[in-house]
Amino acid sequence: RAGWAAAIMLQPDGGALADPSRMGHFAIDPTKYWIVGEPAEDDANTAAPVAARLLPSPEAKVQYATEVRQRVVQVCLGAEHGILLTDSGVTCTWGDNRYGQLGRIPCLKEENGSPFPVLNLQSEEIVQIASGKHHCLALTASGCVWAWGRNKAGQLGCGDFRDKVLPEKVRHAPTGDNKEIQLGFVEPNGDKRAKIGSVGAGVNSSVASALNSDVWQWGEISAEFRDTGSAGGKRRILSGKSDAAPGKHVPKHRPFKIFEKSSYRTQLRTGEVSVLDMGRRVLATAPQEDRARIKDLVMTRRLLQSSIKKEREELAEDDAKQQLQEEKRSQTMGESNGNEARNLQDTISMLEREIAIIDRDIDLYEKNLQSCELQQVHSRTQIQILTQQGTQLSNTQDDYALKLVEAKKGTSDRSKLDIKLAEIREFIDANQNTRMTLLDQRAETDKEKQRIAMALAKRKEELRKLARRLETVKDLGMSAKANVSSGSDTLVKMLKEQRKRIFEHFDGKVTESEFVAAMQQMEQDNKFLHSVEVKAREIANSSFEPQRAARMQALLQDLVELHGSCSDMRGDVWLKDDLDVSSFFARSQGSQGKSSMSSLGRS
Repeated sequence: RAGWAAAIMLQPDGGALADPSRMGHFAIDPTKYWIVGEPAEDDANTAAPVAARLLPSPEAKVQYATEVRQRVVQVCLGAEHGILLTDSGVTCTWGDNRYGQLGRIPCLKEENGSPFPVLNLQSEEIVQIASGKHHCLALTASGCVWAWGRNKAGQLGCGDFRDKVLPEKVRHAPTGDNKEIQLGFVEPNGDKRAKIGSVGAGVNSSVASALNSDVWQWGEISAEFRDTGSAGGKRRILSGKSDAAPGKHVPKHRPFKIFEKSSYRTQLRTGEVSVLDMGRRVLATAPQEDRARIKDLVMTRRLLQSSIKKEREELAEDDAKQQLQEEKRSQTMGESNGNEARNLQDTISMLEREIAIIDRDIDLYEKNLQSCELQQVHSRTQIQILTQQGTQLSNTQDDYALKLVEAKKGTSDRSKLDIKLAEIREFIDANQNTRMTLLDQRAETDKEKQRIAMALAKRKEELRKLARRLETVKDLGMSAKANVSSGSDTLVKMLKEQRKRIFEHFDGKVTESEFVAAMQQMEQDNKFLHSVEVKAREIANSSFEPQRAARMQALLQDLVELHGSCSDMRGDVWLKDDLDVSSFFARSQGSQGKSSMSSLGRS
């Protein structure tokens, strides 16, 4: 298929050949399966033609794909985008996505250039694709048409003129019951030949033909099309679905039937000729038996595609039922487990919110720190410039002072030198004042930089702790899901027991009012926290999951450090009494007095 500024051809093995040159005439090199194109106008003097690139088939990243890579069976190009179809009914797009012509939400003007599946059509079996300038069409195995991309001319046929970034159904105008029927949809008891068998796209227009020979159009092609109801020329088939009055312009944004079987001339050929029955292949000189065989193959292929469509729908229904059963099973696990799961999810959400807040703070601190550094660089540069100017002014002042000493008193030269020296002194004073101001600003910037650096380091440490807690909590959640039937594992049980021990040990404890009793209490608390650390280390070393054990131990270590800090704060209250050694000296003086009295008694 040729696009606006490129051309693509398929190889027999399903690979694609792309020529990024300008439009021209292309011929196949049978020895290499390349496209040999004419050189561009700017390269007209070069002898070598513009060579094509060999592109592999895209990866099928959809739910029901049977193979990683599939054979490409159709490729279409727009102005700056492309669309391809694989033999598994998967549609992939690449290129420009400004108008949503790739069938997904636009992120960048140009994505990575690799074809990616249109995920909203993964439950459909696509049999044909078409591409306009900035829009795409897709025909399903059930005979329905989807469209997406640019829609300013109504080329999507969905009833409005807004661009669509996701595939939309091409729909007829609402009927009496206010229903918009998709183009090609047939009721179970309806005419199966009314299904769409082929689609095509122009620059800003779209067309479709049904198996019963109906031809529909919408978009810019219908801009000047009138519903005349006459028998010749551009006329409206009165039995069609459009309800536009005769002589009125037909709506561009709705499918409009321009031909049906009764509109064609008949009895021009000896037998019936159907392009759709031949799979859109023109075989002028093929024998009759070959034609019949091709018709059988086309019909077999359509039946297979229809069965694949049904199987995909059944798979989707099975997946939905399985998901519903899993939800019901999770609800029957018990109220306690449900409450624990909700509490766990709430904790994870809270930690993620705190991490997001700290990330924003860190980003702000880093920007402020960078601003301080830039301001410091600017201040240093200005101070250096002012220092050089001050040196030059001082040298100039010395020169003029020397000339003033040598000048005669009362002369005009001496007066001019006095005025010049006064101006230089003013410049020197201004230079010194500006330099002192910059020095003060630099000092303030240094203080602000230190403050920001300390705050940044603090927030980073908080982020590290929260990230570690989040990993631990997520690990607990995974462990809880994996051990629903058999209960919690050893690590989770250890963490709960040690946390309960710490809570029971410190809960409701009152600080002693006597120094000795308070010191004994603090010593007991330190021994208890040390025993918790030893217990956690022993279980972690004996665990078969070292990473989980390390996270559990780190979480428990945080609790131990927290209570240890509280214990140290309580100990600071007795710091004065702890450093008071007067009682030892008083006891020593008392023993010395007693010994002196006893010696006097003996004498």
